[in-house]
Amino acid sequence: MLGFGLVFLLFVIPFDIEAGPEGVLPPSLVPNLMMGLIVFLSLILIVKNRRRPEGENAEDEHSPISSPEMKAVVWVVVLMASSILLFLWGGALPAAVVLVVGLMLAMGERRPLPLVLTPASLMLGAYLLFYQLLGTSIE
Repeated sequence: MLGFGLVFLLFVIPFDIEAGPEGVLPPSLVPNLMMGLIVFLSLILIVKNRRRPEGENAEDEHSPISSPEMKAVVWVVVLMASSILLFLWGGALPAAVVLVVGLMLAMGERRPLPLVLTPASLMLGAYLLFYQLLGTSIE
């Protein structure tokens, strides 16, 4: 996490976010604050783990994350990545449907009616909002 935060602080944020106009807060303020917080918290974790004596409760400690929880996290990450790729290659509608239905399945929803009506109502609402009310496109 320390490396991730430092890469973003030193390379990604300065090169991707342009400077704002004079007299206002820069657009990079919040990303810099968040990455600074991640770096700070990762340093705290490193110091805390270095100070712990060797072998202290090492055998008794189990991961606080269970196997089903880890599988759910992996499922959501794969689902998000596939939805992003589907958005780039197929458009907003199929990506949103896959994302909503996949997340509903990940949360344990198995009834067919909510699996059909939820994405349909969300897509209809997004269509009405963006195309009809705002007169713009999602893509």
